[in-house]
Amino acid sequence: MNRLTVKILSAFFIMVLSPWCIYSQNSDSIQTENIITKIYNFDFETAQLAIQSQSINHTHELVIDVAYKWWKDISLDRSHRELLCYLEKKITINEALSEEENLLINASLLKVLLSERKYLKAWKTWKSFEKSILQQSSQTISPLAKGLYYCIKAELQHQLPVFVRDTVPFYENLQRGVILLEKCSKNKNPVISTEATYYLMRIYYDFLKDKKNSGRHAENLVQGYPDNYIYRYYYCIILKDSGENNKASQTASEGLEALSGNKYDSTQRLYCRKILSPFILH
Repeated sequence: MNRLTVKILSAFFIMVLSPWCIYSQNSDSIQTENIITKIYNFDFETAQLAIQSQSINHTHELVIDVAYKWWKDISLDRSHRELLCYLEKKITINEALSEEENLLINASLLKVLLSERKYLKAWKTWKSFEKSILQQSSQTISPLAKGLYYCIKAELQHQLPVFVRDTVPFYENLQRGVILLEKCSKNKNPVISTEATYYLMRIYYDFLKDKKNSGRHAENLVQGYPDNYIYRYYYCIILKDSGENNKASQTASEGLEALSGNKYDSTQRLYCRKILSPFILH
């Protein structure tokens, strides 16, 4: 089983709180949005240049660092060990972190631990994460945070019922989360809408077995970030599973044609061909 299957198609992959639930709208957030959208579209070189040329506050710098390391690892099909060490060091050295930064660190650590299949550590991190969420008032938590919180809890209830118990059934928590994320997918902020769309695609496909809605969100991701071959890969899977082999082939072909650009290195090109070529009809 290849790393993509383990890390991305695993049901555990949806368990993460987006860093975008924590920030306020200001000049730093606008700069950060621009950089993150470049990262989503795998334009890592341009994103890196923007990071070096702009002065951004500590919280937003942390958001960018995590996003950059996470997506760069995925684009290269490599382990998140470096990112894991980075996050654990942030906690270990006990530097003065704000409440928002502490929430981001725990949420990101949870995502990485689950992707690396370190489930016991992930459960312990979940406890810290949940504590951070519950300590905030309902007025200060964004719809995106609430939506992802319910989805995380639902999946943990489903996968680790002995450790995570709740009076509300797994499916009800999942439905609560989906309703909130659907609202967020229409947010004018492109990053918030992308985060919500990304998780809705996986929730509909993996848990609700709803190919129509999953495909709708996957198509939006590909249209918004055509050079992100991971989004494109998801869309191809959903199309093929829906019997739309010709469309899956066309979608994959368009992704392979984009390799003629300058933004990918040799490893990324090889990986893109590896995951998209099987969808091509000959």
